[in-house]
Amino acid sequence: MTSTTVVRKEPFQTLDRPDDCLKWTKALQAKYENKGKVWEGAADFDQILGGYTACTDMPCAVFALELIQAYPEAKVILNERPVDDWYKSAIRRCWAKANLHYFRNDMERNAKQIYKEHGALVKGAAPPGRFLAFNPSQGWGPLCKFLGQPIPKEDFPHGNFAQEFHDRIEKALRPRYHRGFCKLGIYLTLAAIGTWIFMLR
Repeated sequence: MTSTTVVRKEPFQTLDRPDDCLKWTKALQAKYENKGKVWEGAADFDQILGGYTACTDMPCAVFALELIQAYPEAKVILNERPVDDWYKSAIRRCWAKANLHYFRNDMERNAKQIYKEHGALVKGAAPPGRFLAFNPSQGWGPLCKFLGQPIPKEDFPHGNFAQEFHDRIEKALRPRYHRGFCKLGIYLTLAAIGTWIFMLR
């Protein structure tokens, strides 16, 4: 859900840090399934976010309120994309456990309404003077002014287009699939050798 960014120290990529996915899963289980300690303060979220500047998208959006409370000095940016554009991208996302709970067990039916509710939640929770409602079509101007940064010479990036996002997902997962197939090949080879030895007896 490309809706919430909590700015802090340096951006991170969940796809490049697979161990963080396990930690996010534990946080989701604690929030929605009463399994383990509920994440609610900086000490909890620093397990993943400590030392970084920003978090965005799923599963961070699920913890928008908790993150705003955990980092009261952070600036909060609500990405206000047209709901239909967001839906086309979000419906293909891979955060299954977040989707299961956050979208009330039916993402296709509930996503657009929850997207609107999420925006209202963030607007209501963000501290005065530390909130920006931002549409990517606005470019660098309002974003850089809000963050107190100069406008870059480069064109404003559009790296979250749906196809590019899914290409990144595939690239990140490919080595894991490769390792899995290699292990499967080893198991099948050992099984074949064992069968061959058995047949020789």
